[in-house]
Parts: sequence; structure tokens; C-alpha cells
Amino acid sequence: MQPHELRDPHDTRHHGPDATDVVRIAQTVAVRTRASQLVRGSVLRTAESSPADPAASVLQSKHADRTDAMAARNTRLMHCTPDDLFAVLSDGWLYPVWVVGAARMRDVDPQWPREGSRIHHSLGVWPVMIHDETEIVEWDPPRRLRLRPRAGIVGRGVIRIDARPHPAGTAVTIVEEPVSGAASILPALLWKPMLTMRNHECLNRLAFLAEGRRAEREARELDHRTETPDPREGTASPQAREDMREAGI
Repeated sequence: MQPHELRDPHDTRHHGPDATDVVRIAQTVAVRTRASQLVRGSVLRTAESSPADPAASVLQSKHADRTDAMAARNTRLMHCTPDDLFAVLSDGWLYPVWVVGAARMRDVDPQWPREGSRIHHSLGVWPVMIHDETEIVEWDPPRRLRLRPRAGIVGRGVIRIDARPHPAGTAVTIVEEPVSGAASILPALLWKPMLTMRNHECLNRLAFLAEGRRAEREARELDHRTETPDPREGTASPQAREDMREAGI
């Protein structure tokens, strides 16, 4: 068709895109590009601790580790010492208080927090609940805790909690990744934002407990778990160690 000819609207032959087609294609590409940027941003963005914690984004980059690039990652500045944090983590009965999704605690191994010991809890909302358990793979206070939760058909996951001293308190990072079950077969675009939001709230709750302990300690009102337990070395189960190795966490 020559440039001066008019196209017959009933002519179904392909004559190539006209100006309207070009504009429509350009608009579609722009929309898809922006959507891709928004999705990518939501996946890579970890929750900020609070407006009062401007150091959180800097601390987060310092905690980056290429070996766990697929995992969900959150960092929060807590106004307490690392020992305050690990004193809370050493109390297995407190896990439903700060772990989002844990509805109740059923039992805590007497050896907790020795490596290889477990806490037994349930997730869900009564009366529909799933019994699950969490095993300690590494207990290294006041620096690092590694956990391997397992929840039936939901699957297994790996979690690492790092604590680093900061002039204003303690920089706490939680890293989590599913290794089996439903979440592990989904693309990271689906499970990573959900874990990031969940762990943002987990860190908020954990901060309330750890900072509350610091306040009690400074007021000389602390009458329980005055010291962080450091049990003799244990050994995590082979499957838990393999899950950690697979995820690189």
C-alpha cells in the first residue's frame, strides 16, 4: 500500500503497523516495564525498621551475603545488647510470642538451646492447626542462631538470625528460605515478599521482648534468665545440616 492510499477497513491483509499500532505497542511496553520494576522492587526491598532507625538500610547492605541471595532478608536496629536478644531466643516457650504464625507451644526439649534440640509448636488457627517443630542447627551467642523449622505438608525451611553490636544497640538480621514443601516449588516472586513482611513483624515483636528485658535489667528488676545459657556442644540432625547446606544459609 502506498503512503497516500487509504486502508480499506474490511481488508484483512497484513500491511504492517500504522501510527496507531506503534503508539499502542509503545504504551504496552512502557506499562509492562514499569510493572516489572515494581515487582522487582517489592522483592528486593526489605522492611525498614522504623523512621527512628535510619541505620537499618546501611546495616542491611553490610549483612548481604551472596550465598543466600534467594532468601528473604530483614534487618532491624534493637535498643538492647546482643546478650539481651539471645536471652530471649534461649527461652523456647517464648517463640509463639514473637514468631508470626506460631499459635501455641506444645513442648520444649530439656536440652534447649543446645544444637540438635527442638521446640514443638503448632501453626494455624484453632481448630485447624498443624503440629510442627523447630530444630537448632547452630547456637553461637551473642552472634548467630540458625534454625530449621519443619511443618508437615507445609514443608521445611531454614532461618538464620545474626546479631552485631551497634552504637545504638544491636543490628539484628533474619534470613529465611523454604527448602521443601509448597513454598519451595513456587517462584521467589510469590514467597519472598510474604516472608519479608512476616519477618518484619517477627523482628518488631522480638525487639519488644529484648528491649523489655534490657529495661528490666537496667532497673534491677530482672529475676529470670539473668544469663544467656551456653549449653555444651550438640549435633544437629543430618537432614537439618543438609537443608542448611542446600540453602547456603
